[in-house]
Amino acid sequence: MEYDLIAVANDATFELRGFVNLYDQLSSHLDTACSICVDLQYPSFFGLAGVVPLIALISEYSARGWVFDIAIPQEPLMAAYWRSTGWLQAILEEELPNALMQKTYTPIVRFDNHHTLNAAISDALNVLSISSEYPTGVLSAIEWTLNEIADNVLVHSQTLGWMQVIARPSRKSIDFVVADCGIGIPTSLRTSYPQLASDGDALNLAIERGVTRDKTVGQGNGLAGSVRIAEAMGGWLTIVSESAMLRIFDNNKRKLLGLNRFPGTFVEFTIPTTATVDLTDALWGHTPSSTFEFSHVNRSGILFMLANEDSAFGNRASGADLAIRLRNIMNENPNELVIIDFAGIDLTSASFLDEFLGKLMKRFGIASFHRRVQLINMAPFIERTLDEVLAQRMREE
Repeated sequence: MEYDLIAVANDATFELRGFVNLYDQLSSHLDTACSICVDLQYPSFFGLAGVVPLIALISEYSARGWVFDIAIPQEPLMAAYWRSTGWLQAILEEELPNALMQKTYTPIVRFDNHHTLNAAISDALNVLSISSEYPTGVLSAIEWTLNEIADNVLVHSQTLGWMQVIARPSRKSIDFVVADCGIGIPTSLRTSYPQLASDGDALNLAIERGVTRDKTVGQGNGLAGSVRIAEAMGGWLTIVSESAMLRIFDNNKRKLLGLNRFPGTFVEFTIPTTATVDLTDALWGHTPSSTFEFSHVNRSGILFMLANEDSAFGNRASGADLAIRLRNIMNENPNELVIIDFAGIDLTSASFLDEFLGKLMKRFGIASFHRRVQLINMAPFIERTLDEVLAQRMREE
């Protein structure tokens, strides 16, 4: 097949810079429908800031009549990764993978309403909650920024959005990217601020508190709050919209760059997971509610219903996943009593209980554990098994 353009990703690492370099090749052919081959076989590493905006672009222009042929890496492990992340399926317009199949990342998600967005954010938090244990405020910070940035797509961009989240335990960070091919931040803001001279001026204005195109649909705190969180946590935030790119680095320095006009907006956010964050202080005194608070906290404290968290209680791996999730919920709600409810569960293995509760008790100490944690509705067999597990842990002291 003959193509009007063959665009080649020449960077060994296909992240933000790799996407910008590839987009420089593509941008000259986005005025008139044509056929394009995108060759992605050279890079050996793919990051969200490279692939997610590319998928948004391909999806948008395919719907407008462009024809894309994508050459993905053929190395078996990389090809499998392209499937597990959902990137290949998104390009081929196939059904995307289940978010809960992975432990450190969600497959890419397409959202076009608040129902699909809320489900995607909930799935992302469930995946993150078992990937690592985080200090107080980290998961709430991720949830708040995800909600605010992705909601901007639905409220302001007048199109659908794409989102993906990944935990990088070895780097001690969490990354996410939200992308769309909508009207763009500068075009949106100029409906209320026609004096804006450049797209760069628009991005600088967009991150100021209270700036929005329409006060009746938003307060203008999403991007401003995200910047405050990035600066409080030593994170990295990049906003690309139309012909401008605004980057905020971990030393709180900002850099404004120009680029070939991107038809829409994408935001990359990297949050370190090594320190606590005071979200109330970062968000001008506002204390946001979290999914974990709504789903697990009631008047009595943290209610952790095992039967609602998993369906397998017979192996150490399941116990480890639930232990990490419980510790994250406890970290996000440090002053709450914890009630672990075994209702509906008749049988667990000793290895599960050791991983889930034995190590937690050893970590807190028996007295502190019983002051903070209550175990209810335990079947007699489970109670006897737990007693044996805890006795063995005590003998190790």
